[in-house]
Amino acid sequence: MSGKIAVIFFSLSYIPPTALASEHLQMCTPAQNSCSRPMLMQHFPEVMLGEEFLSLSLDQVCSLISSDKLTVSSEEKVFEAVISWINYEKGTRLEHMAKLMEHVRLPLLPRDYLVQTVEEEALIKNNNTCKDFLIEAMKYHLLPLDQRLLIKNPRTKPRTPVSLPKEWCSWLEVFMLWEALMVPFEFGPLMCMME
Repeated sequence: MSGKIAVIFFSLSYIPPTALASEHLQMCTPAQNSCSRPMLMQHFPEVMLGEEFLSLSLDQVCSLISSDKLTVSSEEKVFEAVISWINYEKGTRLEHMAKLMEHVRLPLLPRDYLVQTVEEEALIKNNNTCKDFLIEAMKYHLLPLDQRLLIKNPRTKPRTPVSLPKEWCSWLEVFMLWEALMVPFEFGPLMCMME
């Protein structure tokens, strides 16, 4: 094999944001509704996948998903989080479906997702209030853009998350930077060895 092979060893004290968010989430108690709220909102797509999220109280989930500052790439994540949270303890949580769906911005979901996923979800089909939210979203999509802009309610307002701090840099970004540089040197916890 020709050429030099670089092996980069990272012994950085990097803790993935998901681990930090999960750790902060574990420290939450029902009485601490706002504990680490910015951390949880910034890393919601990762947090929603954890067991800790499923153990949150109704008020904590409502507080998170109702926030305009929630960082999500699309409203699909919020919908999926609500469905997961309800299904985790379906017997006791089913009665809260409408209260949670009130905070999911269904009109902001793609039409295909509304028809293929939301409309087909049994939890939506079996709840009249949730069906009303779905109808509202479908009507929204039928309107011309200029008329959509006139509809002002919490479910049609796009989320405006606070950007992530610059120090939150993923290990992949660090690796890609060093791979691009390919400079053989030893620097603290980061070492590059050339063969």
